[in-house]
Amino acid sequence: IVAPPYGVLGENVAEKMGITKYVHPVKYTVGDAEATHPLFDGYTDMENMRNFPDIFVDGEEVIATEKIHGTCSAVAMITEEDGRVVRMARSKGMQRKESPDSLYWMPFKIEGVKNLLESLSHETMGVILYGEIYGRVQSLKYGHPNDVCFRAFDIKVEGRYVPYDAFKHLCDTHGIETCPVIYRGPYSLAKIREVASGRSTIPGADNIREGVVCRPLVERNHPKTGRVLLKYVSDEYLLGGSDESVGGNAE
Repeated sequence: IVAPPYGVLGENVAEKMGITKYVHPVKYTVGDAEATHPLFDGYTDMENMRNFPDIFVDGEEVIATEKIHGTCSAVAMITEEDGRVVRMARSKGMQRKESPDSLYWMPFKIEGVKNLLESLSHETMGVILYGEIYGRVQSLKYGHPNDVCFRAFDIKVEGRYVPYDAFKHLCDTHGIETCPVIYRGPYSLAKIREVASGRSTIPGADNIREGVVCRPLVERNHPKTGRVLLKYVSDEYLLGGSDESVGGNAE
């Protein structure tokens, strides 16, 4: 057997070969952007169910939650190699520098969010809470035209998404609002199409429902989409676009 040129099998040859840790380059299009931490990844890219009608199986147990029209936010506590636990925040596309005025750091002002992340960070290398910031940030205001709110929709611990019921239990325990469940039961495309339409179920909202996000009760992947998590945007929203006229009086 001929030995490899830089060492024996199992030996760490990074220093010999001049290999260093890759740091993804910062997109300098936003003033508060910073280099992305390797353990702090963005949220699942959701495909449109209209384009992938065969991903779910008829009769499969699913949960459909209201799709809120806002901006995706993620907050995390990551344990570094030296043992420090570091707080981080990001939008869907990039990690954001800490600032008291940052929209994407806003969830850390919620006591329950801080408590949940702190409680799990003692047991894991990394915990990420994903959610939607909504209100004044988009055309659909949900009764908050001058301020912003946060609702969680997923959590990842040690690089794995937590099953929905466990996620909901964690959020309820810490008093964190979540995206409303519109339907839970056996899957059919007709049922998801039906529940995607209507008024928003968020208390105080006076606008249409953008649609729903559908997931299986048991987490799984599919060759076409990766993680099975699809959105179905309502006909009303598609016909009205994001114009504010689709709000209060739209049916």
